[in-house]
Amino acid sequence: MASWRCLLVSMEARNKKVGRRKGTDNPMYNKGDAMFEGLFQPMHVVVILVIVLIIFGPGKLPELGGSIGKAIRGFKKAMDEGEREAEAHSEAKKIEGKQG
Repeated sequence: MASWRCLLVSMEARNKKVGRRKGTDNPMYNKGDAMFEGLFQPMHVVVILVIVLIIFGPGKLPELGGSIGKAIRGFKKAMDEGEREAEAHSEAKKIEGKQG
């Protein structure tokens, strides 16, 4: 029993020295880094692009890129319209507050 207690005390001391949270020995968890750090390294992107090329084929890629671009433009346009409506609404509230 005493040997386990000594082991736990020494682990806690080591964790405090290294700056780890109590009961964790995973170095990725203890660094405080983001969970997905280094996820998209250049080789990963190349592999993903090769898989996409195999799945969709070279003929569909321009069409796929165009449709993704249209979707992004539509999303940005909707976001801008929403912001304009919110600004107009807040301006109307300010005017009503000054008049009332």
